[in-house]
Amino acid sequence: MEPPSEGVTGLWDSTWALMCRKSLLATQRARALLAVFSAPFFLLGFSHKRALYNLGVRFLQRR
Repeated sequence: MEPPSEGVTGLWDSTWALMCRKSLLATQRARALLAVFSAPFFLLGFSHKRALYNLGVRFLQRR
């Protein structure tokens, strides 16, 4: 999208800046929500892998 060469360039610049700022805020909000919602699953997966590792170690120690 190209800005108009004549006319209301000031209005175009302010509108473009507002759109960019809203896009940046939406991106930051999406990243924050992703981090908040993915953290429990990450921790659950990490503890699950650790539990499986401990179970395997115990199984091998019994043999």
